[in-house]
Amino acid sequence: MILCPNCHNKELPGAYFCSECGTQLMALEFLNTRMINKPVEESLISDLGVNAIPTRKIIQKPKDPNISLHLVESGKVIHLSEKKDFTLGRAVEGQSILPDVDLSAYEAFSLGVSRMHVSLRILNGDVYVMDLGSSNGTKINGQKIVQHVEYSISHGDLVTLGRLKVQVLLIR
Repeated sequence: MILCPNCHNKELPGAYFCSECGTQLMALEFLNTRMINKPVEESLISDLGVNAIPTRKIIQKPKDPNISLHLVESGKVIHLSEKKDFTLGRAVEGQSILPDVDLSAYEAFSLGVSRMHVSLRILNGDVYVMDLGSSNGTKINGQKIVQHVEYSISHGDLVTLGRLKVQVLLIR
């Protein structure tokens, strides 16, 4: 068993996060931070001297992240495909439009998740969440969001669908 250093909850071997408090239990290589290269303009100035004028700027398009969803209560991690748009909710038999990510197996109904609760969208390297008119609302890091308005989210943000807590993991 793994003992959470934060709340002392016992987890099964191999758990990445504590199912009680969400604390990271294992060092994940893909979650580590790293130094970002100097901007091109600054790099050109230091290489060519202060008085040098760069003839053109090179603008690199930000790489789109891969998204994983850490379900805080269960400790499960759902890795999403490399699509740009996703819907999260719960599927019900006979439902004509199904969510891309069905959260039914994680007590979604009892936790107040709507059938089509939120959308996640990747645009120009950024990730956005939008409540699709859910019955029980959506929160980002504890702050309730307005329905049908996109909000930018970052790595590690906690998105709560009804009462289902989902930590967003962005891997670039």
